[in-house]
Amino acid sequence: MAADIQIQIFSNEFEENATRLNTRHRYTNLAAVQMGFRAPFLHIIALTFTIFVWRLWSINFAIAILISYFLAVIVFLSITYVLLATNLTQYGHVGEVFRMDGGMMWVALDVSQRRPLVVGMVGLKPKSASLAEVVRYVVHYEYRGKGIGRRLLSTAIKFARDSDYIAVEAEVAWTAVIPIYERRGFRLHHSSYSPCAFLPMFRVLHFVKRLK
Repeated sequence: MAADIQIQIFSNEFEENATRLNTRHRYTNLAAVQMGFRAPFLHIIALTFTIFVWRLWSINFAIAILISYFLAVIVFLSITYVLLATNLTQYGHVGEVFRMDGGMMWVALDVSQRRPLVVGMVGLKPKSASLAEVVRYVVHYEYRGKGIGRRLLSTAIKFARDSDYIAVEAEVAWTAVIPIYERRGFRLHHSSYSPCAFLPMFRVLHFVKRLK
């Protein structure tokens, strides 16, 4: 049966499923590692392990590097999982965005299932009277490539425009979604590291779309 996708405003009944989607399907392990290789943190861990392994085991330096990067990837994914599974970062529970004054969230529901399934979502968080930020933007990996992400982002942009925001921004770590933003008129503004400069696990690109 073909999926029947509907975009609906978020409500509390979707909190549990939406939070699970946000945690489990935002990034695959492979995507997380690919993002990690573009930031300093993983390489710093690997370098530290390399020196330790090389000095401790007195093995070939090239082999020490391979072993160290393998260990660094495990550490990196473990920390990433903790960040995604807790409220330490923006990837925790999702309902607070919906409950913010001027904020809004939407979910994409597969209503062809016996019980409607949350397969995507997006939120719009106010940062000032003139600026809103796209947050919680994720689509279930089995439903990607079907235009669901495009529909969700278009819904958020329309809401921002109707709410008289002057601009919308988005923080992007996964480069695969960059074309989606660019096709909607977002342009790269600057870059930074996440979660912070002292823990540079991911390189984050900040895109902005002007509405007026």
